[in-house]
Amino acid sequence: MIAATGVALLVGSRTRDRSASVLGATSAASLAAVDFVYTSKKRISPVYLLDGALELAFVAGWLAITRLARPKVMVDTRALTA
Repeated sequence: MIAATGVALLVGSRTRDRSASVLGATSAASLAAVDFVYTSKKRISPVYLLDGALELAFVAGWLAITRLARPKVMVDTRALTA
């Protein structure tokens, strides 16, 4: 499933489709949650806390890219004063 997500992100990176950013952010957040939950249950090594932190950095990156790629809306203020 992670490989399929990676392929979708590669394909989505060639277009300006915002859904690739949403997929990237939600995938990274889900993987970070898994790391944190299973580390807290002592099912996986604490080193996965670092992996979870890196995943959260990816979430921040995807959100920043999405915010920067958002089209700017221009408002004609002259129409508001008439």
